[in-house]
Order: sequence, then C-alpha cells, then structure tokens
Amino acid sequence: MSVALDKIEYELSFLVEALNCKLVRVAFIKTGRNKILQVMIEKMDGRSATMKDCEDVGRALSVKLDVIDPISERYSLEVSSTGPDRPLVKSDDFKRFCGKSIVVKTYVLKDGQKIFKGILESATDDGITLKFRTQLQNGFEEVDLRYNEISSAHIDGFLDHKKGDSLREQKNKNRIKGS
Repeated sequence: MSVALDKIEYELSFLVEALNCKLVRVAFIKTGRNKILQVMIEKMDGRSATMKDCEDVGRALSVKLDVIDPISERYSLEVSSTGPDRPLVKSDDFKRFCGKSIVVKTYVLKDGQKIFKGILESATDDGITLKFRTQLQNGFEEVDLRYNEISSAHIDGFLDHKKGDSLREQKNKNRIKGS
C-alpha cells in the first residue's frame, strides 16, 4: 500500500497547496471493518490548520479522489490538522523542529529501549541525535537514530518548549490566577 500512498500524496499535494496548506502525512488506517484515508495538513507557514481549512481541503480532496480513484476498497476520508502532537514524518520535519521536545519510537531495541523522549539535538538527511534524561542516572544521554530505525515520532505536545512547563501545569496556574 505504501507505493499507492506515495502516488496519492503526490496527486493531492498540489491541490492542498493551492488551498494555502501543505500535506504533513497521508495514511491508510484499518480499524476493524472501517478503512480511513487520513490526510493531515498544516498551513503553509507551519501553523496548525483551522477547522475551515480542513473542511475546504476535505471537500476538494473528496472530488479529486473520486476522479483519480486510487483506492479500490470502500473508505472514509478524514482531514485533520497537526495539533500540538505534530507527527514528524520527513527529514525536513526533524530539521525544522531541532531544539524541541519529541517522542520517538523505534522498530527494535536501541540502547535497551524502544521509546525515547527528549530534545531533538540535530537532524541530517540520514538520521537524528536525541538528548534524553536517563532513568537511573542524574543526567542526560544522547542516542543517534537513523530514519529507517524510527517507527514513529512526534512533537511532545504536553510541553511548552519556551518555559518547560507542561500544558497541564500552565492550565492549573491559569485557573488559580482566575480564581
């Protein structure tokens, strides 16, 4: 299915860009009997897409998909915005978010673990360096990961990257101020 997804992404990207957005990810998800073509978008300037953006893109993509008919099975189209847990899919995504807190899952054990949460130190065309807090020591370690070792990655949306406070802590502070 990945070859078909590449073709679908290519076919849809021009239309999405014409609507002042860009594709972040295209995925075909099977949940029981339901199949969903999930298209994730953001604004051209990197901000999250609005509900209206998603609706406009969804209508346009629905027509385009009916014309090119790339999927023989029945499916639903879902267009969504990136939100605070924006996935990191391409090497350019990783490069753009250097210095941010991210969560990375690997296909196989790397340094004894498969899930890493830390600061994205650097990104190249081949892979990333992630700085993470060690569980048993009072410090940080770095791990180098090649893109083909990464099963998924996303921005850690619970952290405010400027202050280091969790969003939950910030909401609690705002509630106390408002009381």
